[in-house]
Amino acid sequence: ISLTVGSLAVFSESEKILGNSVAAGTVDIQLTALGTGEIAKPIDAEGLVPGEWTEWARAVIYNTVGSENVKVFFYVENLQGVCGATNLELYTGHALSNYSDDERDFLLYSGLLTGIAGSGNRVEITGHVFDYLEPNISAVIHQRAGLDVSADNSFMGTTCTWDEVFVAETVVN
Repeated sequence: ISLTVGSLAVFSESEKILGNSVAAGTVDIQLTALGTGEIAKPIDAEGLVPGEWTEWARAVIYNTVGSENVKVFFYVENLQGVCGATNLELYTGHALSNYSDDERDFLLYSGLLTGIAGSGNRVEITGHVFDYLEPNISAVIHQRAGLDVSADNSFMGTTCTWDEVFVAETVVN
């Protein structure tokens, strides 16, 4: 048995495209809660009786310059105390310079606070006035809290507290 070992010559060439780069965008929203004729955020009310609501509160969600297009969502977390009979109404609309009731065009949520607790129960704020929030544009929400008509004597003197969470997520085209 004879074994022949040989080499094979191969011609080759390579080229390069230099300087590839991928930069991540940014998402940056800011919240303001000032409004004429309305209570300041956060909501802070005492002495509610069943069926009674707080005054309307207003918040503005601003998508900062240089941010990406985003969809904005809302939910509550960190519920403490007796929250099983606390209702929340949440509206959005076109932001107006006079902060009027006319900003409450679209009902986003109306029900027990516990029904909007946690990120899995979030509601979208965008999608009604805007498909998404562009940079340098604001969305407005109005909300009020109330003690449900079903609240019995066991709710007297109790308190419910919560935190509000606004989430901005980039829009994927």
